[in-house]
Amino acid sequence: MTEVKSSSSQKEEHLADAAVQVHVLNRSGIDVRGVDIMHLNKECHFPDLSNLFERTDVTAAVEPLLGKIGWEIDAQLAMLAGRCPTSRSASTASSRTSALHGSLLAQRLGPHHPALQRGRQKGLRHMLTGVNKIGDLPATQKLQPPRNGRSAP
Repeated sequence: MTEVKSSSSQKEEHLADAAVQVHVLNRSGIDVRGVDIMHLNKECHFPDLSNLFERTDVTAAVEPLLGKIGWEIDAQLAMLAGRCPTSRSASTASSRTSALHGSLLAQRLGPHHPALQRGRQKGLRHMLTGVNKIGDLPATQKLQPPRNGRSAP
């Protein structure tokens, strides 16, 4: 099985991604005997793309993670089955932010989740009104690109 990544090296967090893929394949009846991470090769230069990708065999590193995947899936399903946070009416974004930090959403996302950090009032207002993804926004809603070239959370 090959997990393809857009990074230029194999990273620790890729192992968990690969372990999830192996878990799903094994549960589907597919016997996975080896696991690779395929990533971009830093030494590749245009126009010669013959060495664009590198593979790293991570079979031994993924094996011990497989026993934890089922437990993690159960934990995630239990979290998703829990009660969703509800909005309390608040007059200002800052009071909404304060109310949200103590809510179930904060417990679900964790206190350091980007959506709960200072300066995210617009995102918090959206969450409190049931907007959880871009598709939930009204068609008339104008979107702005992220500031400082950073991706939106």
